Amino acid sequence: MKNLIGLIISLLTSSVFAQQIYKTDCNVINPWMTATAQTDIQSVTALSSWTNIGTIDAPNTNLASGALKLIVNNGTSTQNWTATLKSDFIYVENAITNLGLLTLSFDHSVSHLRPVTVQIESFDQNKNRTGGLETSLEPAAANFYIRSAVDLSKMQPFGSGTFAPTNPYIRISFKITALPSYVTSATTQELRIDNIAYSSPKYYVKPNGNNNLDGLTEQTAFSTIQKAMDLTQAGDIVVVMEGTYHTGLTTTANFPRQGSPAAWIVLKNYPGQTAKLMSNAWAIVNIGKGSSTNRWTGETLAYIEVRGLYIRGEGDVVRTRFPDAVGKADGRVNTNGINANGYYMTNCPHHIRFADNLVEYVPSGGVGTLESDYVQMENNVVRNSCWTNIYGSSNIGTLGAANFDLADNVYKILIRNNISSGARSYELCASAGNKITDGNGIIVDVNEFTANRPTESYRGRTLVQNNICFNNGGSGIHTVRANHVDIINNTTYLNSASPELQYSQIYTYGSRDIRFINNILVAPVANTAAGEPAEPVNKLAGTCSDIIFSNNVYYGGNIVPTLGSGDIIANPQFVNPSIDGAVADFRPKANSPAIGAGTSAYPYLPRLDFYGNIRRPNGGNPSIGASEYATTTAISSLEKEVFTVFPNPTKGFISIKDLKTTAQMDVYDVSGKKVWGKIMTANNAPINITHLAQGLYVYKITVDNKMVQTGKIVKE
Repeated sequence: MKNLIGLIISLLTSSVFAQQIYKTDCNVINPWMTATAQTDIQSVTALSSWTNIGTIDAPNTNLASGALKLIVNNGTSTQNWTATLKSDFIYVENAITNLGLLTLSFDHSVSHLRPVTVQIESFDQNKNRTGGLETSLEPAAANFYIRSAVDLSKMQPFGSGTFAPTNPYIRISFKITALPSYVTSATTQELRIDNIAYSSPKYYVKPNGNNNLDGLTEQTAFSTIQKAMDLTQAGDIVVVMEGTYHTGLTTTANFPRQGSPAAWIVLKNYPGQTAKLMSNAWAIVNIGKGSSTNRWTGETLAYIEVRGLYIRGEGDVVRTRFPDAVGKADGRVNTNGINANGYYMTNCPHHIRFADNLVEYVPSGGVGTLESDYVQMENNVVRNSCWTNIYGSSNIGTLGAANFDLADNVYKILIRNNISSGARSYELCASAGNKITDGNGIIVDVNEFTANRPTESYRGRTLVQNNICFNNGGSGIHTVRANHVDIINNTTYLNSASPELQYSQIYTYGSRDIRFINNILVAPVANTAAGEPAEPVNKLAGTCSDIIFSNNVYYGGNIVPTLGSGDIIANPQFVNPSIDGAVADFRPKANSPAIGAGTSAYPYLPRLDFYGNIRRPNGGNPSIGASEYATTTAISSLEKEVFTVFPNPTKGFISIKDLKTTAQMDVYDVSGKKVWGKIMTANNAPINITHLAQGLYVYKITVDNKMVQTGKIVKE
């Protein structure tokens, strides 16, 4: 028989949010009434509690909502403890057996940067455990709430048995482990959890579907994405199945309403399938309302996630297709990829997440937000955008001074683990004096005193971390009249590719409170004797204040860079530097001056690099740039050997250059699920991975049961 709590949960989730199997925003006092906290070391104590330490849910306040908290005391007495926050049995009703269609999501924050392990276990009607799944997630910085959403198919089994998704009970747990003493000496350490949801899709879309059906199953799927979007309510997940969705001059996916803190509206691909979205409208995926003649004053758009999609613009062909539109304010040649636009909204969009998307050839901006707050853009590949735009767009960017709440000088925007390349503006921008402008890899643009918020300044901080930017026409990373930005452990290579621009690799203009830490900047060298303008490596312009440079590597250019403490002028010695994304490899060689030359003096440095390697192996200093030295864990015979996996990106076949022994190669999706593996020999024969869906993958190469190299590969 259901217990009372289970019955209440069942009624709420089945009648109001049929697609949400379980959710709690933690605003009810002690939502996990019998939650337990435990450690595996007697000298270390753990306590679970409920308190107002969660996310800020109310606009124009700084009041934290309720959240669950795991407190660990005496945490420095040993280096081996594990602490767990565990729910009681949660009654659920679910008939879906495909783990790829089940998503566990939550917001998390840690007092000290460390991985967070989440577990979900299934129990039969007698509350006997049948199996469990787990995965580890990486916070971006201490005391920074971010959202994570994990499909159960991307979690790994743990313990005995097999997770049974149709069982009537589940238990959800969150775990943290001891940190080395060189990371923290704090005796009290915390994990905070808010806005937990366990969900399945509400609507399905496939190219040969039927909009006259209900869209509630794969068999009754809609034929257009917008049909599903028009029906969405808070908590709905829309999954898009294999195929191309080209909607002509109409936006392919437009979000009409908002979600809520524990009930986000999600647009994502069907697991393992490639959903290709195309349009010649102003945006392919749009989150925004209002217009220049009709400002939107109603409810905002918030708690929205777009992940796992292939956004394909037509920037490579629009000049031929629409020659009459080139150089004009015409959406056909100014299409944005994924865009949250609060420019014409009184109440700004907020809590927006774009993750794991491939965006390419959009005529204007690739992935970006205007006048929005609380934004996560992570694990995206954005390339070859902005070619025909007339607005000064970039591959990835934020613009605006909108504040959802009153929180001050805390992280609210995250841009991490993205690859950005090939952005370039070829058309004149009227607002820049009819000149070529921008086409940056990443830009944090004008976040105070904007045209429609002339008295506001953005109060939050922006963290730009572990990104790789190369061959963009403007800067690799750019701030313009932007404040409170931390640019940490990024790699920028041969940006400022537009001959009209000398933007440098990382450029700040008219900004304040900007920190450049542990970045690699490699600039082109101009032929000044032939009249080419001199190229800077880094650049400060306009009135800037409170700017910190520390432990960066600079190389190339014609102008001596602005230097700070620990900065180095030297060749970073990449494995295979190139502006060709198919062969480029920006990991450091064994002789790179970037290895171990970074600083660990700042609390907002990433724990892992772009490829998932530990930043401070054995307690040493981190390396500079987006990548640690790839072979530090290799056996001695391979210590100086570097493999090249090519072509990268690939359409389906890859090879390993310089492989001189037998090795195991395993490929994982971005959430850590192994999707392919093979024993490799030294014959350099092509490897067939055509069966993998388009997207970003991590590979690991193992020799004699020791991991010798990791990397990322893009499947087109």
